[in-house]
Amino acid sequence: KTKYASAPYDGEIAYADSAVGILLSELRKRGLYDNSLIAVMSDHGESLGAHGEDTHGIFIYDETIHVPLVIKLPGGRSAGERMENRVGLVDVLPTILQAVGIAVPREVQGEALLGTMGTMKDRQSHDRSIYSEGDYGHSAFGWSTLTSLRTGKDLFIEAPRRELYDEGADPKAERNLAPASKAVADTIEGQLDAFRQKTSSGKEAPKSAANPEAQAKLEALGYVAEGSGAAVESGANAALVDPKDKIEIANL
Repeated sequence: KTKYASAPYDGEIAYADSAVGILLSELRKRGLYDNSLIAVMSDHGESLGAHGEDTHGIFIYDETIHVPLVIKLPGGRSAGERMENRVGLVDVLPTILQAVGIAVPREVQGEALLGTMGTMKDRQSHDRSIYSEGDYGHSAFGWSTLTSLRTGKDLFIEAPRRELYDEGADPKAERNLAPASKAVADTIEGQLDAFRQKTSSGKEAPKSAANPEAQAKLEALGYVAEGSGAAVESGANAALVDPKDKIEIANL
């Protein structure tokens, strides 16, 4: 409380790092560390003022979407290696299943990150497109849902006023190229639509058991909103408020 009084977010990171350290130390004491598979990741980052957002939950720029992901394989395999290719949290499940010798179900959308020898894949493998979605603005405020596709050097965000950024030249996503690069934006938007169609399902999601106390706690943390439901179809999104125009309300 005193060391990070002027930088509470840094203190939060230090606390999380400390908690992971305690777990790893205990595994080593018990002789379990070397043969364990451990995956450490973050569910999101914080905007900290980028694009006008104070915290997280509305926008899907890299400040909140580009998160840490560290995987420790048993026996020190691939220790110190870094994957340069784009991966997603959706890849964690199939990677763990592959590492422990369990067949990855056909329905799993992610990609196992290990090669045939059980080590990390060749860094020169294909550059994948990664999908992201932000529905909190819709579920909490009735605004447009935001969806994005990161492909090659481009970040495309589907919104009432769509966005396109060259992340190689503009890593902070400050110069929207969509109005001037309509052909590129149209192409990536088509890829986004194709991904949505490929991964959509008409099956009804299973209902979770009602737990008012847990629901209230999740709402207080901002992870669910009362009456939240499925994301709005992209066509209907165009008539809704663009979160870029109302971010100060979310901040309040």
